[in-house]
Amino acid sequence: MKFYIEKEKLSQYKELESIVCDWCKTAFKARTNENIEYKFNNARSCYEVKEFELRWKTGNNYPEGGCGEEEFVELCSECREKLKKLLLDNGIVIQKRDWDW
Repeated sequence: MKFYIEKEKLSQYKELESIVCDWCKTAFKARTNENIEYKFNNARSCYEVKEFELRWKTGNNYPEGGCGEEEFVELCSECREKLKKLLLDNGIVIQKRDWDW
């Protein structure tokens, strides 16, 4: 779960303050000049990709637009590995595919 604090600098904006793992409740707090999401994802740099997404989306999708609701979890890298092992141990096949942009 991501927690934001509001700061003011000519205008009010949101700045990411911390991310809390929804499973183990470990908090990853931001420091000066540090991207907290790299730390949360256990990435060594902004160029290394380590992303995880588990979400459920419901709603309506039309050619002119749509809306709905999304449920999701934020898991730290250790808990993502625990979840992966749990799924594999219960017979869930995790598919792999290459990606490029």
